[in-house]
Amino acid sequence: MFRFHPEKYYRPKDEEMRLIATVNTLAVWRSQGKAPVYHRANGRILYFGADLNAYLDASRVEPTERQPTSVRRVCGTENVPSPANGRHRRTAGSDGKKDHPNNL
Repeated sequence: MFRFHPEKYYRPKDEEMRLIATVNTLAVWRSQGKAPVYHRANGRILYFGADLNAYLDASRVEPTERQPTSVRRVCGTENVPSPANGRHRRTAGSDGKKDHPNNL
């Protein structure tokens, strides 16, 4: 796993910072008061490597056992998986017309 040098300062435009976010996203996060922690020195924005490592550690996601697909009741008799976002899924290569429920 990549680690920032804990005693080095990084500027938003440094290539290593792309691991966290783009220059523009970092600017938006700063204006919104979101992480990662930064320092302002002589008008420059600086991120301390130890703070960036802490940010990455805090945003770590542990995979869990896969949860079953959401299920809904249809006609009160059987369980059928719900379509994503209430929309019908198109098959690969489909023009979308013949598979749409209104066109059957």
